[in-house]
Amino acid sequence: MNIFQRGAVKFLELAGNFAELCFIQPFLFERKKDLTVIKNINYAPDTKSKRSVLDLYFLDSEKKKPVVFFFHGGGFVEGRKETKKYYCYHLARAGYFVVNIDYDYGTKYPFPSHIKQLLKAIDFILDKSTKYNLDLNNIILAGDSAGAYFASYIPILEQMPTLYDALNIEFKYRQQLNIKALILISGLFDLKETLETKFPFYKLMYAVFTGDEPRDVRMALRSRERDIYSIYDKMKSTYPKTFIITGKRDPLQACSISLNKVLQSKNIEHEFYYCATFFSSLHSGGIHVKRGDGKIALDKTLSFIKG
Repeated sequence: MNIFQRGAVKFLELAGNFAELCFIQPFLFERKKDLTVIKNINYAPDTKSKRSVLDLYFLDSEKKKPVVFFFHGGGFVEGRKETKKYYCYHLARAGYFVVNIDYDYGTKYPFPSHIKQLLKAIDFILDKSTKYNLDLNNIILAGDSAGAYFASYIPILEQMPTLYDALNIEFKYRQQLNIKALILISGLFDLKETLETKFPFYKLMYAVFTGDEPRDVRMALRSRERDIYSIYDKMKSTYPKTFIITGKRDPLQACSISLNKVLQSKNIEHEFYYCATFFSSLHSGGIHVKRGDGKIALDKTLSFIKG
């Protein structure tokens, strides 16, 4: 990437984080009330990354706690765990031990850097399962937008362990991760398909994610072959049951609709919820759970993952 393209990526990072914190967060505000909240735990102290931190939210209980790992979105170029904490509060109040994870992004961290980092966070928490009294047979992966992509890809690694080696991924709990369900909000699951949605700045985001030059994105779009980034051709019938949320104002809704069709074709248990009320129908609007379709989607999600 040249200096102008790198500048554009940095602008997207700053603008996206500013917009979420200033114009979205106030509408989502929730008090933590009875929740235990532990912030900014460094899950990779052996690295220099400043974003290898996570937050924990849970209710004090002597019972074993099912676990939700939440991965924020941001188009591979921005995003902060803090913008998803209020959604995570709702999951924690439902009895889940919620792990809200930050990770690195931008031009220095192409695929599969993000997944390696997220798996380090999962390793870190599972190593402390006795301390936190966790139910390792009841693990949920969740995320919005790019975070939904990561949540959808990790089960692929578990189903195709040769990918761990092909991608040079170290994971202590490989083929031992008992993923019960996925929560995928406004996700993308095939990068070429996402290019066709005309999502704003997506060609630049694609280049950042893959490490390709932006000019190579056009060649990728013309190719008819599936690539290593797509989950569709790798999903097996044992893929975890999946709850999909999108909305009519979500520019990536076509991706969720495609995933719904693929899951149907492979007879994988899933549920699809399409939001129509304004805030919840926007991109990543499924985290707006105070009212309207967002609230309904949350209730249906909790019923689905507990079933």
